[in-house]
Amino acid sequence: MVPVKVSKITFHHTSRSYAVLLDEISGERSLPVMVGACEAHSIALALEYSEPPRPMTHDLIKAMITESKGKINSVKITDLIDGV
Repeated sequence: MVPVKVSKITFHHTSRSYAVLLDEISGERSLPVMVGACEAHSIALALEYSEPPRPMTHDLIKAMITESKGKINSVKITDLIDGV
């Protein structure tokens, strides 16, 4: 598993989508992940430590996991299908 951090979010006019650039913490490689506008906005809010006016879906899921004493240690991407 390769630990990464979000380095930036950019808009791509041709595809009308956003790319979240993930950089290796202990390396030189980067991985662009294409996301929609809502996802890009949510990630940007989290990076800026801003509070949205109401909870978003992933906030509710996080709250359920936290309330049930669960914990997510990592996320693992195991496969790419059609380049996605």
